[in-house]
Amino acid sequence: MSEHIDKLLEPMRERRVPYEGEAGDAKVLELLHEHTKRANNAAEETLYLAKEAMKLDFGRRTLMFD
Repeated sequence: MSEHIDKLLEPMRERRVPYEGEAGDAKVLELLHEHTKRANNAAEETLYLAKEAMKLDFGRRTLMFD
C-alpha cells in the first residue's frame, strides 16, 4: 500500500521542488502578493458594481497598499 501512496505523491513532490529553500520562499511570497492584488481588484470591482446598483455610488475607491 505504501508503494501506491508513494507513486501517487511522487508528481506532487516533483512540483514542490522549485518552492523549497529561501528562493522558494521568495517565489511563494511573490505569488501570494500577486494573487492578493488580483483578488482585491476583483473585490473592489464587485463592491463598486453593487453600490452602483443600490444607488450608493460615491465613485471608485483606490487601494493604497501595494
